[in-house]
Amino acid sequence: MTSLQALAPVLALCVNCAAQVLLFRRAGALLRSVYLGFFSGLAACALLCGFSAELPPGLITYGALGYCYFHFINLGETARRIRIVRELSEAGPAGLSKEELLGRYDARNILDARLARLVNNAQIIKKDGRYCLGKPAVLYMARALLLMKKLLLGRSAESL
Repeated sequence: MTSLQALAPVLALCVNCAAQVLLFRRAGALLRSVYLGFFSGLAACALLCGFSAELPPGLITYGALGYCYFHFINLGETARRIRIVRELSEAGPAGLSKEELLGRYDARNILDARLARLVNNAQIIKKDGRYCLGKPAVLYMARALLLMKKLLLGRSAESL
């Protein structure tokens, strides 16, 4: 194993991060930039490892690093605690009342926002007042994550 092959997952993560940032700044589509950044890093890892015995562990290591990066990015976008603190900071010294926060974080509002995001990204489609699967990319990711948890932890997410 060469030192380049040993560093391949870390270098590929750097490619992932750089590609994701550049794509997001150009197009402004966060989810698409995350996907494309991940696959750019995956290709870089495969090229750096070559067709050798280091390829499978390199790809698995890169996949784990990419998974961590995805959740690092996603943390600031979806974690309610972080969003609440950020909104309180933006509200200034007067802050927000509990009623104002409840209005922003009402279960119906949260569901509506998530459904709208899924529809806008064509991950689900609405027809005849019902929601159905659209582009299956997120479904494939969810299944891959369940498989990784099952392989690494010996159980699926449902049992965690």
